[in-house]
Amino acid sequence: MPDDRGWRDDQLMENFEQYSGEKKPVKVATYNIHQGIGRDGLENVEKTAELIRNIDARVVGIQELGAFHGQSADLATYQIDRIVETTKMSVVTGPTIHHPHSTYGNCLLSKDPVTAVRRFNIGQKALEPRGLLDVDLTINGRLMRVMVTHLGLKAWERRLQVKKILNHLDEGPNIPTIIMGDFNEWFPWSRVIRWMNNRCGISSAPATFPAQFPILALDRLWAIPLCPLKNVRVYNNKISRLVSDHLPLVAEIEI
Repeated sequence: MPDDRGWRDDQLMENFEQYSGEKKPVKVATYNIHQGIGRDGLENVEKTAELIRNIDARVVGIQELGAFHGQSADLATYQIDRIVETTKMSVVTGPTIHHPHSTYGNCLLSKDPVTAVRRFNIGQKALEPRGLLDVDLTINGRLMRVMVTHLGLKAWERRLQVKKILNHLDEGPNIPTIIMGDFNEWFPWSRVIRWMNNRCGISSAPATFPAQFPILALDRLWAIPLCPLKNVRVYNNKISRLVSDHLPLVAEIEI
């Protein structure tokens, strides 16, 4: 990793302080939608879309967006079309798997203009493909970077993926950044979480999985520089416990 992170962080803080003359809380969220498949085993992306709309966040990172084997070509863009139609948000997709008639992976939903998009492969050979979606937005007239990801199931795999994410973080634009996603890490003292906390600051991590009775904090949010993420909470109600195996994680950041 680069040795110049100290001065980069100082410069980031200066930039952030310039942005912070008028503080306005911005709601952000990350959500693994489980391909729109609820606890009943049926796909109902309309309910997923309604739930996202009701969260009413300015920025939402989505994991497990897409269709599964056996669906027709007519459903190739069905999920994202329904979500965009319902939420009226802009979308940036980050597919990691390409099926014959559809794609699967991450996406970013935004109510604010998108100014740049970068997509990175952080997967490991012979394992499920994984990606990092890296997007610049203009929020309240100010640039902000949002990174969305979904890490693998193996501990060694996640460690390699977090190293790649932190490298991309240091190599990218020097602006306030939010990192969000399903980190698939259930040990709070793991190297993955320690590395992220050491670099990005410790943030609250309420349990989001399984949705019916959450006990594991698989979904995470970090903000850089150490801007306080406020009101970090799980969006937990009767509907959210039914439409996916994860609960949405929501927070506010002052821009």
